[in-house]
Amino acid sequence: MLLFLTVQTTYLKSLTSEQSLAYLLHLRGYLRTLDGNFDEAIADHEKASTFVHKKAISLNFKGDVHVARAGALEQIKPTESVEQEELALELYRKAVVEDVFFTPSYLNRARLFGSRGHFDSAVYECTRALKVNPGYPRALYMRACFYYLSGQYTESLRDFLLLQAMGEDSPYWSEATGYIEKINLLLP
Repeated sequence: MLLFLTVQTTYLKSLTSEQSLAYLLHLRGYLRTLDGNFDEAIADHEKASTFVHKKAISLNFKGDVHVARAGALEQIKPTESVEQEELALELYRKAVVEDVFFTPSYLNRARLFGSRGHFDSAVYECTRALKVNPGYPRALYMRACFYYLSGQYTESLRDFLLLQAMGEDSPYWSEATGYIEKINLLLP
């Protein structure tokens, strides 16, 4: 914990006062999301967006709040949960328009599409992230998983082999190895 605080303090010292304020507002918004104070979290992210030139970050955070709210509402009001997910998708779309190089927005869209069973759309979003950042292991792993879930085992195998080729130090190496074994049993 002390190391985390030291790193955060060092990071904050490298920022301008406006960047520091935006960072702290995003952090408070994130904590409020965890506490279930969604409206306050969105307000914090909106305030932060006035201080940063990259609006994609704020849009992405607001999308995350709506996803969290959707998860909280799912048990109580499933219809409102879907509305929150739709709003999150729109915010992630706006984040991509704002900054096409901000890959988390593509992957957040992919995650939402995948959770709805729209695997082709999820694969498409992961592919878009990989066009921006070709060596992004998380995007490659997610795309491989969505291919697998949609029954496109050859494409899934190709991506898992690419992940495995990144070496044992790759964050998804062991998962890729496990899937490769499963897929090899499924393919003729």
